[in-house]
Amino acid sequence: MITNNTDGFPNSNGYNPRWSPTNDKIVFHFDGITNVGWIPAQIAMYDFETGSITRLTEDSYYNYSPVFSKNGEYLLYQSSKNTPGTYETNIWFMDLRTLESFQITDVSKTSLRTVERPNWIDNDRFLFHGIYPGFREHHQIFESSVSKKQITKVFESRWSDYTPSISPDQTKIAFISNRSRTHQVWIYHIASKTYTQLT
Repeated sequence: MITNNTDGFPNSNGYNPRWSPTNDKIVFHFDGITNVGWIPAQIAMYDFETGSITRLTEDSYYNYSPVFSKNGEYLLYQSSKNTPGTYETNIWFMDLRTLESFQITDVSKTSLRTVERPNWIDNDRFLFHGIYPGFREHHQIFESSVSKKQITKVFESRWSDYTPSISPDQTKIAFISNRSRTHQVWIYHIASKTYTQLT
């Protein structure tokens, strides 16, 4: 367990706070300290009941964008654990009851350069965006699951679509897109396969 002002943490930069479903914990990532030539990130959790901060990852990789499952028992996050020394990441799963984790996606078996920003649909399925390599990075939205680990594109697009978030009733996906020539918030209506620009 890591508490305030211990090992230089949490005085380092913190990012991307996400609440637990029970509103009593927050997960986030923070800058690590290493000599590998780039700044890694570690994932930690703040507990409101005890006032303590627990570091959940302990390595020199890039671990970030943690998000609680719907039941609050699991996390999804990005990690460069199997692609050390790069900014390429895969989606990983962590069981908060045991702190055991495992890799779900494997970009080396796809045409994607990296995958990012997981967001749960339920306690098994999740959305994320993947980035294709190239001078102008092309983002697309995908779905996968902890149990099957298969990657499926949610919809075809020639635009750059990213950072998906599904509605609580699972009928709509909010996402960022440049399909209107600037980066705006859009809605994808799953049943009708139509789009609405919000901003």
